[in-house]
Amino acid sequence: MTILYITSIIFILILISFTWYTLDQMESVEKILYIAIGLVFSVIITTTLFNISSKNIDYPVAEMIISIRKMVLFAFVPINAIAFMPFLGRQMSNLKFDQITQVEFAKRLIILLVVLVILGILEHKYLINMQLGILDIINKIS
Repeated sequence: MTILYITSIIFILILISFTWYTLDQMESVEKILYIAIGLVFSVIITTTLFNISSKNIDYPVAEMIISIRKMVLFAFVPINAIAFMPFLGRQMSNLKFDQITQVEFAKRLIILLVVLVILGILEHKYLINMQLGILDIINKIS
């Protein structure tokens, strides 16, 4: 579990660095606010996907779902954030400094949303299989 936490922290630091770079023309306060909001959004999306995927899975012990949720959040929040934060940040920066029009921004945002929906569907399926696999391993051990 410690390796997961360390890896997650490294990914978050890489994400922050990369996102900070993509927001190069913006003020530091705006960059910090964007990164904070993006991470919170990623936590909300990841938690929602986990809750939906675990809806029909029966855990033998209630505390088990809490441990698995923590593991999933640490593993998937940085991955989910990397999927949208740098790209969206670059587009917002380009829009703010008139390097793209609002129409171009809207088109790019729609493309990003379509990609995120597809990734969300794939992640949902993966989370179901992962939880069932964990329960299968536990059942074999017991």
